[in-house]
Amino acid sequence: MNKYLSIIFLLLSFTPVFGQGQICSFVVKEGQSVGVSQDTPCPLFSVVKFPQALFVADAVEKSGHSLDDEIAVRKADLMQDTWSPMLKLFTEESRRFSIAELLRLSLQESDNNACQILFDELGNPRKVQQYVHKLGFKGISIRVTERQMMENKECSFLNTSSAKEMARLLEWFYQHKDDNPNLSFVWRTMSACDTGASRIPSAVKPDDVVAHKTGTGFPTENGISAINDAGIILHQDGCHTIAVIFVLNHPGSPSDAEKCLSASLKGSIASLQ
Repeated sequence: MNKYLSIIFLLLSFTPVFGQGQICSFVVKEGQSVGVSQDTPCPLFSVVKFPQALFVADAVEKSGHSLDDEIAVRKADLMQDTWSPMLKLFTEESRRFSIAELLRLSLQESDNNACQILFDELGNPRKVQQYVHKLGFKGISIRVTERQMMENKECSFLNTSSAKEMARLLEWFYQHKDDNPNLSFVWRTMSACDTGASRIPSAVKPDDVVAHKTGTGFPTENGISAINDAGIILHQDGCHTIAVIFVLNHPGSPSDAEKCLSASLKGSIASLQ
């Protein structure tokens, strides 16, 4: 019962702004920051795969296991009607994937089945949330899996964070990315993200390095529910920028929403010069 009351509350909280869309953003560079509705809880969609990856890196480290450890996967057990490039990798009914492969699929290609397997095998949403809360980021709520979101779209609104809180987690990651090989792997993987070229990467210089995770919501009668991106921009001068932009229920196409995200980020970066 509490789950559905939370869904209703979140939907009602966004209703006044969904007609024209809403931007929630937070950008910080060298101690200077600029934000728009930066404290508003927003649905993460696939941005949730970033805190999940940090949890997986920690869980593997503490267990004494390795990212090279493999998990047996049956194709028939996977969601078929979802974004999942890994489905094309099966030549037989089942195969084994290393944890590293699953992280790469989840972070670089935003594979929903890879994310679900990591939830099933390494730790459910409650454990991921407990991990990020223990780190000090209690404004991040992780409550549902990819399968739950597929079965009930409204559940997608239960994984949330404000732009500012997600930026804080990204800054933590930047400061700790060299602490152990698992975190370094997550860093390298996010730095080679295959999705979202029209989002954060489109707003920065070509020689900047972007480690980021996108999130895309489902279409609604008012537009697309979310076009998100959250990442770390490494500049050639050695500085870095943390950028989190959530574009909620944009009335245009996904491409239009991405242009809105890019323009918002360019404006934020320019104001911090």
